[in-house]
Amino acid sequence: MADVSVRFQVAGDSEIVLNLATGQAVRLVEAIMRKVSEAMSAQAAQASQNGLSPGMPMQMPAWPDMSGGPSTGGGPQHRMPG
Repeated sequence: MADVSVRFQVAGDSEIVLNLATGQAVRLVEAIMRKVSEAMSAQAAQASQNGLSPGMPMQMPAWPDMSGGPSTGGGPQHRMPG
């Protein structure tokens, strides 16, 4: 059963939808944030080596939509209370 629908916008009008249990969704977000942090650190280190200010704006990836939208299969969808 899916508690959370995670939607990733892909090129154009396409998207990838993952229906996950809450625990899986939390682990996915944690993994994404870890990778973003690593990429930002590497980009800042590279900018510093090239004589650029590490405080320069960096491109951030699109954040996944973790709304409880309609399920795309796999049974009924449950929403967290609140």
